[in-house]
Amino acid sequence: MIGHIKMGRFEYIKWRGLQKDGSEDFLLFYEVDLDNDRYATRMIEIYKDGSVNPVVEEDFEFITEAPVPTIEEINTDPEWHAELISEIEFEKIYVSSHYIDDRKKLYLKIIEDVALEISVSSFWRNKYLRVMGNR
Repeated sequence: MIGHIKMGRFEYIKWRGLQKDGSEDFLLFYEVDLDNDRYATRMIEIYKDGSVNPVVEEDFEFITEAPVPTIEEINTDPEWHAELISEIEFEKIYVSSHYIDDRKKLYLKIIEDVALEISVSSFWRNKYLRVMGNR
C-alpha cells in the first residue's frame, strides 16, 4: 500500500469483484465522503486490460446513487473484496492511464530480477571464457 491512510472527511476504497474461480471480475476505486452519508464523490473503473476510467458525472455532486458500503459490509460477500487505500494511492490511479495491480508488479519484479541475474551470469561467463581462452 502506498502512503498513509488517514481518516478525515474522505475514505478511499479499493473494491474488487471476484468470480467463483478467484479471477478478477471488476476493480473499482471510490472516494467516499464520510460527511455526506458515504456517497462517493469520485470513482475509478479499471478494465481488464488495465486501462483507467475516472468516472465523471457532470452537474452532480456525487458519483453514486446510493451510499457506498463499508469495507466490512462489502467483505461479507465471498465474491467481493474491499480494502482501504491511501488518498495518495487513489490520486496516483485517478491521474494515470494504466493500472498495474500488486500481483502484476510482483510478476514484473520477478521477471526483472531473473533478467538481471541472467545478464550478470552472462557477463561473468563471457569474462571467464575470455580469460580461459587466453591461456
